[in-house]
Amino acid sequence: MIGFVLGLLVLAVVMVLDSQIHPHHVVDQNRQPDTVSYADGSTHYVAIYETRTLLGRDRHHQIYSGRDPSLSYGHFVRVDFTGTDNLEFAAVDWLPEGVRLRFDSGHELFIPAEKFVGGR
Repeated sequence: MIGFVLGLLVLAVVMVLDSQIHPHHVVDQNRQPDTVSYADGSTHYVAIYETRTLLGRDRHHQIYSGRDPSLSYGHFVRVDFTGTDNLEFAAVDWLPEGVRLRFDSGHELFIPAEKFVGGR
């Protein structure tokens, strides 16, 4: 009986940790070209992160935009609308008003410059 209870406790701990810890890695990234500039004078980046729980029960993508070359501090948007497991950029258009992302799935996303300019 004690073994059963300990087993349930271990299972509960694993499930809680799995829902809280989300390893991620960069799938694709793009750097702002020199031909486009923003008010803060920084170089900006966009990237696609794949994030999943430890046990793989939840898998999703996030789009990063910001000026941090390590791609860790900035504006993140969760992307669930593409219906694909392997999301990549088909095209990235840097514009003075923001960045337009086209994905290999055919979907597009526009991120206004005010969401990633100024250290966000």
